[in-house]
Amino acid sequence: MGDYNALGRFEEAERAYRQSLAIWAQIQGSNNEIDSADPLVSLGSNLQLQGRYREAESLFHQVMEIATTHQSRSSVHWLA
Repeated sequence: MGDYNALGRFEEAERAYRQSLAIWAQIQGSNNEIDSADPLVSLGSNLQLQGRYREAESLFHQVMEIATTHQSRSSVHWLA
């Protein structure tokens, strides 16, 4: 997928990232779990390259919420 971006084939990369997220959503039940963070960042970066900044920003905010939620859980885990 990153190769598509490197080749300037942004639309193809976007489709691949969205397919990846659809698969994660089927597995996890949503894209609000930590395993979706990397594909969400990749999609956000892709959208940024396409000049779609508001969409990218929204995804980056979602990733921050995921990270915050899971950081809290892992912090509690490590203290136990």
